[in-house]
Amino acid sequence: MRSHLPGDVAVLADDAVELSATAQLLLDLARDLDRIAADDASIGQSADAIRDRTSDAARSLRTAEPRFSTTGSAVREFAVRLAELQGEHRRAITDVEDARTKVRYYDHELGELQRRKLLLMVSAPDPEEADELARRMAWLTREKAHAETLLAHAESRAIDAEYEWDLAARTAADRIRPVLDALNDSLLDKVGAALKDMGSFLLAVGEWVARILDTVLTGVLLAVMVVVALVVILTALAILIPTFLILLATGTSPDDLVEILIGIAIAVVPLLTPVVAALMLREAATPTPTVVPTKPLGGQLVQKEPAERYEYLFTNNNVIDKAGGDSSTVVEIVQVLNPDGTPALDENGKPIWRVTLPSTQDWQVPGGDHGAVNDLGSNLALILTPDMQAAYERAVTEAMRQAGIGPEDSVMLVGWSQGGILAGAIASNPDSGFTIRAIAVAGAPIDHMRIPDDVSVLAFQHDGDHVPRLDGVPPHQGANWVTVNTEAAGSGYPHDATKYAATAKHVTTGTVDPRVQHVMDEQSMFFSPAEIAYRYTFHEQDTSVI
Repeated sequence: MRSHLPGDVAVLADDAVELSATAQLLLDLARDLDRIAADDASIGQSADAIRDRTSDAARSLRTAEPRFSTTGSAVREFAVRLAELQGEHRRAITDVEDARTKVRYYDHELGELQRRKLLLMVSAPDPEEADELARRMAWLTREKAHAETLLAHAESRAIDAEYEWDLAARTAADRIRPVLDALNDSLLDKVGAALKDMGSFLLAVGEWVARILDTVLTGVLLAVMVVVALVVILTALAILIPTFLILLATGTSPDDLVEILIGIAIAVVPLLTPVVAALMLREAATPTPTVVPTKPLGGQLVQKEPAERYEYLFTNNNVIDKAGGDSSTVVEIVQVLNPDGTPALDENGKPIWRVTLPSTQDWQVPGGDHGAVNDLGSNLALILTPDMQAAYERAVTEAMRQAGIGPEDSVMLVGWSQGGILAGAIASNPDSGFTIRAIAVAGAPIDHMRIPDDVSVLAFQHDGDHVPRLDGVPPHQGANWVTVNTEAAGSGYPHDATKYAATAKHVTTGTVDPRVQHVMDEQSMFFSPAEIAYRYTFHEQDTSVI
C-alpha cells in the first residue's frame, strides 16, 4: 500500500493545455502551408516542386497532430480522475493511520492489564479488583477488534484507489498507443518497450511525453529557437550595419559588438515563450535519476599542493566532465581533513565539504538525449527558470545527502560553465537544505543571481568568452564577491576548462590582488593537503529514442 498516489494534477493539466496548443499550432501551420501550395501564380518545374514539398510538409503536420491532441485529451481526462483518486486515497490513508493508532493503544493497554493480572495471581487477589480487571480487558478487546475492522476497511479503500489509479493510467496509455502507428518501426519497438507493463500514468504516459517529445518535438523546438533568433539577429545586423561600422571606427571592440548581439538575442526570448515553456515542461517532467556511489565506496585519498588550490579545482572539473561524458553525470564530493587525517570542522564544530559540479556534456541534438543529466535542457532551466529544479540539480542535492552532508555543515560549490551556473543556483536558493558558504566558478553566467552576501564568491571570466554574458548582466562585484576578468592564455576560443585552470593559478598565486586574497582567505577552510573524495554517478533512464 502506497503512502500517497504520485502525480501533480496542476502540472498534468498544464501539460494537457500545452499538448492541445501544440496540436492546434500544427493544424494552423498545415493550413498556412496549404495556402502557400495553392498559390499558382508562379509557374515552372521549380515552382511546382516547391508546391509539392509544401503540400508534403502540410500532410506531415496533419499526420503528427493526433499524437499531440490525443495525448493532450488523455492527459486532461487522467488529471481529472487523478484528482478524485488522490482525494479518496488521502482520506483512506488518514483513516488507516487513525485506526492503527487506536490498535496500538489498545494493544498497549491490554498488555498493561495482562501484567497486572499476572501480579494479582502471585499475590492475595482482591475479587473486586479482579472483576474490574476482567471487565476492562473485555472492553479493550472489543474496541481493539472494532479498530482492526476499521483498519482493514480503510486499507481496502486505499488499495481500491490505487487499483483505480493504475487502471486509469493504463486506460490513458492505451488511448495514446494507437497514435504511435505513424512512427517508424524501430521507434515503435522502443516506445512499446517503454510502455510495456507500466502501471502508472507517469511511467506510461509521462515517459512518452518526456522522451518521445524530447526527440521528436524538442529537436523541432530547438530548431525554431535557433531560426527565430538568427532571423532576428540577422535582421538587426542588416539594419544596424552602418551603426556597427561607426562603432568599430570609434574604437568599439568586436567583443563589445558580440555582447550587443547577445543582448538582441536575449530580447528575442519573450518571442519564444511557448517554445521555452515546452522545453521547460520536458525538463520538469524528467524524474530524479537514481544516484549511485562509484568505487571505491569508502572514497579516495587525494593529496595536492596548497599553492595549486584553484588551478586544481578546474583541472579536476575537466577530469570529472570526461569521466561522465554525454551518457552519464559524475559529481565529486570532498570531505576536508585535518593534517592528522581526522575530519576538519568549522567554527561551529560541523564538517566541511567541497562539491564539484560538471559542465554541459549532452547537447541533446542531433541524435536525441544521450543520458547525461548535465544537458541542454537543464542548462536552459537553470538560466531561464531558476525556481524550477531541473533533474540535474535534484540529483546533485540527493548525492550531497547520500554523502552525509548535513543541513548545517559548511559547503563550498565548484563548477565551470554549467557546473558554475548550478553552483550559483544552489547558493542563491534559501530552500536548498544546505549551508552554502562559498562558490568558485569559471565561465559561468551567474551575475544575475541573488547569492547572499555571506557566501564568498570567486568567479573567473575570460575576455572574449561570451558564455558568462548570456544572462545579459555586467560582471558583478561585491564585498564578498569578486569577478576576475582577464585574457586567457594561449590561442583558441577562451571558453575552456584548461584555460580557466591556468587563469586560476595565475590569479591566485604570486602577487595576489587584495580583493581576491580576501575571498581566498574566506574560502581557505575548504582546502587541505589531504582530502577524501567521493564520486557519485547518475543518468536519465532510456532517454534516447532515435
